[in-house]
Amino acid sequence: MEYTILQHSAFKVVGLRKRYAHGPGEIPALWQEFVPRMAEITNRAGQGVSYGVMGNFDPQTNTFDYQAAIPVSGDAPLPEGMVAWSIPEQTYAVFKSTLQNIGETFGKIYGGWFEQSGYKRATGPEFEYYGSEFCPDKGSAVIYVWVPVVPKSSV
Repeated sequence: MEYTILQHSAFKVVGLRKRYAHGPGEIPALWQEFVPRMAEITNRAGQGVSYGVMGNFDPQTNTFDYQAAIPVSGDAPLPEGMVAWSIPEQTYAVFKSTLQNIGETFGKIYGGWFEQSGYKRATGPEFEYYGSEFCPDKGSAVIYVWVPVVPKSSV
């Protein structure tokens, strides 16, 4: 599985967040709810860029938080029902995927890549990066999965 190790500076996103059971489930519905409301965010940064941020995984209930979001700069009033999420500066393993293969990509990352790589999952949220060229109507549209990592030798 091809990947790149990159450092990403800290950033902040604002969007809609919900708690989900493991697996994609109803995440597309969250995006359908969020996209028409993006314009409500007044301190937007990164034209046409969005993130699917995942974190707070609970292994006992197999649940996690997922946030459909866009990057912001500075502070501004949050639109009703939206929340901010600050992502710390970290090192990430970055995997290229497509929307139609996102589940398969996560399956490969957590179903074998970590065991075969020289990395362990670091604490912190992971995210899907949707660039300005992303088109949700095309299942073949490219997205990037960023998973926080540390070298196994440092743990």
